[in-house]
Amino acid sequence: MLKGLILSFSLVGVVFFTLTFFEYLGRFGIQTRTTLFYLFIGIALFTLIWYIIRPILGLININRNFGIKEASRLIGNHFPEVKDKLINTLQLKEEASQQRNSLLSASIDQRTAELSPIPFSKAIPFQGNLKYVKYALLPALALLFILVVSPGFKKSSERVVNFNQHFEIEAPFNFITDLDNKKAIQNQNIEIPLNLEGNKIPRDAYIHIGSRRYKMKTKGIGVFNYTLTNIQKTEQIYFESGGFTSKQYELDIALKPSLIGYSAKVSYPSYLNISNKVIRNIGELSVPEGTTIEWKFNTKNVSELVINPDKKNTQT
Repeated sequence: MLKGLILSFSLVGVVFFTLTFFEYLGRFGIQTRTTLFYLFIGIALFTLIWYIIRPILGLININRNFGIKEASRLIGNHFPEVKDKLINTLQLKEEASQQRNSLLSASIDQRTAELSPIPFSKAIPFQGNLKYVKYALLPALALLFILVVSPGFKKSSERVVNFNQHFEIEAPFNFITDLDNKKAIQNQNIEIPLNLEGNKIPRDAYIHIGSRRYKMKTKGIGVFNYTLTNIQKTEQIYFESGGFTSKQYELDIALKPSLIGYSAKVSYPSYLNISNKVIRNIGELSVPEGTTIEWKFNTKNVSELVINPDKKNTQT
């Protein structure tokens, strides 16, 4: 089992080192890093089961019952010098259980005393397993050397572990936008601004919307914008310029509020002797003084409706 621990640690370390090295060279996207991460988890689980759990189950012998004679043979294989003594002692004990004999009992006690100094802990070959330590040290030393020579390698391992996050390549300029504070309305247009601030400003900038890439309109040095028309759903957006990319933004969509229809129940003053009536979807309504009107509105994607007959500025 000690051998299994050393080999499993070595194998898992080599696999993680290899996947991190691929990420260091390729700087993959979220989808590829997700695949690499779950590949590592799968290999680690297989290694754990094969080199650790399987030997433990073998030691426990869940499906196997050892007899005394079989156990003595196994012990004798590890200690040839006591193999015959152990078997003879067990045979004598079996005979003693069938008949009462003081000579047999004395002989058993003598043989037991001769076996007691045997260090049964030597049955576990610790020193023999130490030769496998080099397989664990080699990847550890290689990783330590690379971290000293190339500190950026550590960030590659962080990207593999945090596989579902977007990581920006450090650019000589900053991507400045207000997308975090924007919310689009379904079926309408939205202007997406971008400013580049830094020592080296590229001439062009691009916007990635989902899997599509569009060139942004240049309004000045480091100032760009793009108008997204007739937006229908929430979009994942990031920017690209000079070979560098920004972090990923999520542009949320608010469903467009709409007024489907409305009606007005008009109740005239009693002195007019005019029957009450319901008027639907009328643009203008003129009624005598003293008339009461009950409005009903049929809306879609609306949480609050404000009626402002005086046309005053009202916020909701």
